[in-house]
Amino acid sequence: MDYAHHLFDQIPQPDIVVFNSMARGFARSDTPLRAIVLFSGIICSGLVPDDYTFPSLHKACANSKALQEGKQLHCLAIKLGLNHNIYVCPTLINMYTECNDVNAARRVFDKIVEPCVVCYNAIITCYARSSWPNEALSLFRELQGSNLKHTDVTLLSVLSSCALLGALDLGRWIHELLRSMVLINMLRSTLLL
Repeated sequence: MDYAHHLFDQIPQPDIVVFNSMARGFARSDTPLRAIVLFSGIICSGLVPDDYTFPSLHKACANSKALQEGKQLHCLAIKLGLNHNIYVCPTLINMYTECNDVNAARRVFDKIVEPCVVCYNAIITCYARSSWPNEALSLFRELQGSNLKHTDVTLLSVLSSCALLGALDLGRWIHELLRSMVLINMLRSTLLL
């Protein structure tokens, strides 16, 4: 990342796409907060962040447990009208989860008018990781009642919640759903060959 940053600094007027690539790289590195520092410079230069900017910055905050910086980014996303964006919301939920603010994660989810399965996965995983299995299972039931289809990510988080509760029968049912999904995906892959 040091060499990438050196090259980035050589660009006279980097655009937001180049910045987003740098932010993504820093977010995944050992020094995720460098994405936030770089973002400060970009903002000062007049570049406007887009819906691809915030997921990397939220990930950087999550990886470094930088709750205050994450809250500031959340406020900026609201100001720019990106707080309901399909790419921004799940990463916001994850950022608040990683920073141990489960209630803030839930508030983000509750403000989504029509949550997608990725948003459901984010909040269900949030509850499962935070040892709130009843809330995770409640949201799973809500998801089942919607027009959305669960994914393997959903089922893994729900299975984890079943383990936390000792809900053996429900856990077996979820395990069978997961096995059938894996089997269907294997059949699809085989048929495509």
